[in-house]
Amino acid sequence: MVPLLTATSSFEAKVVAARLGSEGILFEVRGSLDSVYPLGNVVILVPADELDAARDVLMVDDVEAAFADMDFPDDDDPAGRSWTSGPVWKAAAFAGLVALVVVAARSFLGGIPS
Repeated sequence: MVPLLTATSSFEAKVVAARLGSEGILFEVRGSLDSVYPLGNVVILVPADELDAARDVLMVDDVEAAFADMDFPDDDDPAGRSWTSGPVWKAAAFAGLVALVVVAARSFLGGIPS
């Protein structure tokens, strides 16, 4: 077993251990994990042949955590607005309605005299 990570709290160590276990990576935890007075660091060890896989798991978690708090705008509009909201949509809907009424009136009345 080789050291993978030194956690500063038992909570952090438990989270990392749970993440490694969910990926099927064996681990060993050394330190004051469940002591009445949890002092000192907690070391997480993994088998030497699984060290790279364990580092990859932790790296993926770090990258996902970095992007989790970011608010990305809509892909279609860099400002994050939707084209179906705001004055442009209302003006287009009103213009379409007016055009529909004019066409219907011309058809019904047989044409509008000029």
